[in-house]
Amino acid sequence: MTRKTSSKSPSKPSRSQGKSRYRFGDPIGSGGMGNVRRAERLDENGEVIDDELAVKHLATRFLTSPEAIKRFKREVLLQRRLDHVNVMPVYGRNLSAMPPWFTMPLASGNLAQEIARRTHRDREWIIGVIRQILAGVAHAHDHGVVHRDLKPLNVLRVARVWKVSDFGLGKDLDPDATTLTRTTQQMGTAPYMAPEQFDEPKTVGKPADVYAIGKILCELSTGHQPPTRAFELAGVHRDFHYFVSRCCDENPNRRYADAREALEALDALIDEDDADPAQLAQALIRDVHEAVRDLDSPEAPVESLASHMLRFGDEEEMYLEVVPRMPREVIRAFLKGDASGFARMLAEFDQHIDGGLPFDYCDVVARFYRRVWKETEDLEMRELILRRLIVMGTNHNRWLVREVVSELLAGVDDAATAMMAAEVIDDLAGDAAWHAEEALAAKPARVIAKALRRSQR
Repeated sequence: MTRKTSSKSPSKPSRSQGKSRYRFGDPIGSGGMGNVRRAERLDENGEVIDDELAVKHLATRFLTSPEAIKRFKREVLLQRRLDHVNVMPVYGRNLSAMPPWFTMPLASGNLAQEIARRTHRDREWIIGVIRQILAGVAHAHDHGVVHRDLKPLNVLRVARVWKVSDFGLGKDLDPDATTLTRTTQQMGTAPYMAPEQFDEPKTVGKPADVYAIGKILCELSTGHQPPTRAFELAGVHRDFHYFVSRCCDENPNRRYADAREALEALDALIDEDDADPAQLAQALIRDVHEAVRDLDSPEAPVESLASHMLRFGDEEEMYLEVVPRMPREVIRAFLKGDASGFARMLAEFDQHIDGGLPFDYCDVVARFYRRVWKETEDLEMRELILRRLIVMGTNHNRWLVREVVSELLAGVDDAATAMMAAEVIDDLAGDAAWHAEEALAAKPARVIAKALRRSQR
């Protein structure tokens, strides 16, 4: 797949061709504040020199609104200063006319139509589309422009190239630029809007566009419009789970900072295709470990490790070999840097060890789960660990596993974990009975001890 593209639009008329005249034709569609019609560009003799154009003009109902007129003019000026193959170019304009208008290439369709039409959504197609969107938005971000209304309807296809269009809600990040957004004014289309667009629209920046791109990727994968103020990974190719989770994090500070960073992350994901998953995982773990031990090093690069482990969640051999042998320092850095990513990786690993295991490997798992338990206070992770150890110890008759269960239960010193442990013991009473005598001898909290005694009945 070719990923390098020119940053220049090949079809933009040369400025040396003189002042163009335009003739407007049949309506194509409408939306937002504008109406779109077919258009032709004429030479000085009135001959048609380009009939594959469209004109967008401010809808008549907004001509009495000074704010709408200002917003339309801003759309044109913001879009015109961008020059990239994946951004819809502005050819001609007349912002003094009533209604004001501008011309652009004639699109053959939009991404919403393509998603609805397409029955096969393979990984390469998704990458090809989302990468073009990211490239266009990255160019806008590089030039201080935030779109604020990214959605499939605003991604148009021109000569088989996807172009980001409709900057009507665009924001100029130049500190000297005037703003048209009121403090309480929401900007965007609900399913693609970041939380801050609902709650604090005046603060909206580049991470809001990143959020919308994550939602678009979900829609490319599933064919369904995403929910508002939430994202769902069901139906999304596993390779994209971490990428979408980063894009759509509720906290804008935890997303990719802008579309350029997101594009680089996507390209790094693509470049991993030819690498051996287990070898790459080991290399990433070494990188994290070395960063943790180097006091002068920046933060440990856990994001790459999280992305890799989640992308290759189906690689059972890699998970069985790599995950339980993570050093304590790596676990600690992972939990600190991306706790949700670690939790998802742990859940993947736990699925891979469900069933019969070599006896010695049970001890490897028990020691790993003990390390994780002591590094986290997350109740969901602790519950997963306790359930697995109780069942694994009983099914495999492993005394080391029983020792670990007793040690962990005896060390519980908070009410929430104690209640969770008691509920797990009650739920797994038949298996928990095998652990009860040794666990009771370790003198756990009263609520846990009661549950253990109940399992013995």
